[in-house]
Amino acid sequence: MTYSISSGGLFTFISAPTTLTGALSAVTAAVTSANVDKSVVFNFNGNAYFFAEEGANDIVVELVGVTATGLSITSDVVTIS
Repeated sequence: MTYSISSGGLFTFISAPTTLTGALSAVTAAVTSANVDKSVVFNFNGNAYFFAEEGANDIVVELVGVTATGLSITSDVVTIS
């Protein structure tokens, strides 16, 4: 799966997966294998998803009807823009 990750934490699919399961698999593989921050936000089917790689306890939050452009984390507070 081809993708890019902006400096603001926006994960963008170059060739989009057809299912949410496929999207989550691609994001998980990319974040856990790449030398990047362990948290990203991505857009899929009209919703934004926050993903945080936390070892065996990954976190996924769906933001219904939101289109994300990036994220910032300060003092354990996540702000999605």
